[in-house]
Formats: sequence, structure tokens, C-alpha cells
Amino acid sequence: MAKKAKKTKDAQITDMLLDDFDKFEHFMVNNLRNILIGCVILIVLVAIGAIGYSIYNASENKANDAIAAADTIPELQQVIKKYSGREAVWSAYQKMIKIQVGKKDFAAALENSRALLALNVPEEMRWPLELNIGYLLEMDRKLPEAVTQFAAITKDNTFPTNVRMEAYYSAGRLELEQHHDAAAKSYLEVVAKEQPDMAAGESTLWPKMALMSLTDMQKLEQAISRDGAGKKAAAPAGK
Repeated sequence: MAKKAKKTKDAQITDMLLDDFDKFEHFMVNNLRNILIGCVILIVLVAIGAIGYSIYNASENKANDAIAAADTIPELQQVIKKYSGREAVWSAYQKMIKIQVGKKDFAAALENSRALLALNVPEEMRWPLELNIGYLLEMDRKLPEAVTQFAAITKDNTFPTNVRMEAYYSAGRLELEQHHDAAAKSYLEVVAKEQPDMAAGESTLWPKMALMSLTDMQKLEQAISRDGAGKKAAAPAGK
């Protein structure tokens, strides 16, 4: 009975703490796994389009046709083996990663993402690929490794500012999930601050999300502090 009352009280406190912005973030957290899967697949699809343009200009039509006809992982693996060393295999890897993510075989998708990265792909492909590796590590529940991956991106100035801001936010979000509050703040505060080197038109999503997370953390700290002060005041003298 006492446990049930405590759960009810906790739910009421949580509801009071969540304003409209917090509820949006609460939705993001509860649905993050599916959102991440969608994001990874979307980035892969965009990359496939970019690779297709590169392949066309490189006159690798025969390899490209073989990749387009391949619909299964074994078929794509055969294409990669046959056309090893050609740029066309980039899209074969991306297509295979998309299939594996769709099947939630994140470990295999991660392995192929790293194999693709080792092919010295262009910077425009490397940037989203490095981010995807972080997300795949997260979806495979390797959170410390995911933080390390995102943290490495934040320190690499060859990445566009907006990509580094996404990495800062992701590292902070995962540190918070692991209850590493101090580490989470160190990442989130970087994103929440105005970034003077962000180009005009770059997304402000990550600074806004970071600010919401920091606000939630502050509210929770204040609620815990008030609760602690209330218990202390209500305690009988001499206890």
C-alpha cells in the first residue's frame, strides 16, 4: 500500500514538473529508440543518393546496376566482394546497413558502418557516418562507447558546427541517461550557449533541446532540495 502511494505521489510530482516543452522532451525520450532508427535510415537514404551521383560521374554503371539489383544481405556481400576497390561499393554498404537497421540488427549495421568508414569516403559521407556509429552504439545499448564516439566528434573541428552541436547534445543526453549529471551538464551547456560560429540557416534544434534538458535538470534539483528541506522541517526534534 505504501509503495502504491509513493508511486502515485511520484507521478503527481512528475506531472507538475512537466510543462509543454518538458512534455515534448518526455515524448522524445520515450520514443527515442524509434526516432533514432528513423533518423539513421533517413541519413542512409540521403547518403545513397549522394553516392549514386558520384558513381554516375565515375562511370561505374555496371557495378551500380548490380547493386541496384541486389535485395538481400548475401547478394550485397557478393557485390562488395566482386567490385572491391570501386566507389560503387559505398552504396552497397549503405544499402546493407539500411536493411540491418530495419531488422534492428544494430551490431551488424555497426560493423558495416565501420567497414565503410575505413574505405576513406569523402568528408560529406564521413560526417553523417560518424554520427550514425554513435546512434548505432546507443541502440545496441553500448552507452559508454556511444558517448566516446559523440565526444570524439565534438573535438574534431573538421566537422561542421551543427554536426558537432548534435554530437554535444547526444553525448550529454546519454550521460544524463546514465545519471552522470556533471558530465551531462558539461556537454549540454556548450550546446545551450549561443554559437557565434554557426552559419546562418543552421538548425537551432540542438541548442533548444539542450536548454530544455538543462531546465529539467534544474527543476528536478530544486524539487529534490525542497523535498529534503520539507522532510527536515517535519522531523521531530531530537531525531
